[in-house]
Amino acid sequence: MQLISDANLFKTAAATARIWKLELSAAPGIRTRTFPTPDGLPPGATFRYESDGRHACFEVGWRQGPALAFVILFAHPTDRFTATAVHRISAFLGTAGRAEARRIATVERTAESA
Repeated sequence: MQLISDANLFKTAAATARIWKLELSAAPGIRTRTFPTPDGLPPGATFRYESDGRHACFEVGWRQGPALAFVILFAHPTDRFTATAVHRISAFLGTAGRAEARRIATVERTAESA
């Protein structure tokens, strides 16, 4: 499994909101399953499993000011996950997501004071 943490900065929160809406829309050929969001992530965060049959991943994502953030754990599309495994993945991605949210908040505070 591979883990990616990503934050994308946009010029305005309005632009971020438009892109976030696109991120949440259904994409052809991709099966998505939504799970309860891990505790402590910013409001509006999502926790999903996505697969197109060739690639699969668990993903937490959220909007935070002018940033979109994602923490993605890639998996093999034929892997099957028990409820316990999904719970552990949720906890792991929640921890990584909270760390990413803190980094984004630090950058926002630094930019505001500059």
